[in-house]
Amino acid sequence: MTLIKLKYIDRFVDRHGRERLYFRRDRGPRIPLPGRPGSPEFMAAYEIAALGGGAEQGPKLRGEPGTFDRLVQDYFTAPEFLDLATSSKKSYRSVIERLIEEEKIGHRLVREMTREHVKRIISKRHETPGAANSVLQKLKVLLHFAIDNGWRKDDPTLRIKKFSKGEFHTWTEEELAQYERKWPIGTTERWPMRCCSTPASAALMW
Repeated sequence: MTLIKLKYIDRFVDRHGRERLYFRRDRGPRIPLPGRPGSPEFMAAYEIAALGGGAEQGPKLRGEPGTFDRLVQDYFTAPEFLDLATSSKKSYRSVIERLIEEEKIGHRLVREMTREHVKRIISKRHETPGAANSVLQKLKVLLHFAIDNGWRKDDPTLRIKKFSKGEFHTWTEEELAQYERKWPIGTTERWPMRCCSTPASAALMW
């Protein structure tokens, strides 16, 4: 059997015992390599993406190290994404890219995302439970990928429940404040809330 010797290969075993291969030169960024050494997809990624097809300048990197932009780039070139069905890849990419754009978190550090940030992102989509649940699921995928690759140690999406379609859910403070602005004290609609008012929370700074 022919042994393949390639330079700048960085091997990492994740928490599931799965070996991950990366291209890394001179302490530069780690670039995920799909498949196994010698496979067409691996060699293409190694030669074209990692080495830049022989050009002096390497591939253009998205965002700074540790940011969501860089995390998304790494995920879209990782086996976890490439092994998905074509339709699933299209759906995942669409939801993830829209999330990054709408929440303006591309430049934010992945390790700084908290449970409160996740809850705020999901609660903003309460009027479309299906979309909210899809965003939560894709965010879980990204953060689990980040954990597996050493970007962070904890999962801020843990135990955050999906919306039950067609059922009531507990109102967020933003929803309560919105209702109070629409129905002032003294109106019939405000009467049920007279004993259960909740002060609006301060804006999350991140």
